[in-house]
Amino acid sequence: LGDVAQFAGRYDEAAAAYRATRRRRRGDRIAEAELCRKEGWVRERRERYAQALRWYARGLTLLEGVPDDEGVAGLRARLVLARGAARLRQGRLRTCLPLLEEAAETARAAGDRATLAHAFYLLDWAHTDLGSPDAERFRAQALPIFEELGDHHGRARVLNNLGVDAYQ
Repeated sequence: LGDVAQFAGRYDEAAAAYRATRRRRRGDRIAEAELCRKEGWVRERRERYAQALRWYARGLTLLEGVPDDEGVAGLRARLVLARGAARLRQGRLRTCLPLLEEAAETARAAGDRATLAHAFYLLDWAHTDLGSPDAERFRAQALPIFEELGDHHGRARVLNNLGVDAYQ
């Protein structure tokens, strides 16, 4: 219900649904961490970055000491990626870079290709805004992964960045 509500832009309903689910899943640290990621995403869409960052940090704290099996490493990568993305959207380009690089490395180690491609896309964006030549390298890595995954939305975002870069 929370996922449907957030896609519909009904963020208060999404947050309420995630909160209710978190109560039911208390004690399942992996499920709670995933719900923290979603709670953060809802806050981020309302430009409440400090709140979003606290939710992402809470999710990472829940994963401390949990072995990297059952997709935990991928979830850890997605939470770090979310922190980097929030910093990027705040315009904190230098602050976001180490987080996005960590997310990429964690996703690569976990074999999470979707998160890896997303990290490369965001690194492309950050480096493009910084005027860094590294942008092209990350773009070149993101695009084939999105194509391999059949992720047309991700592919379109990378191509949009290419257009912005060409325009500038």
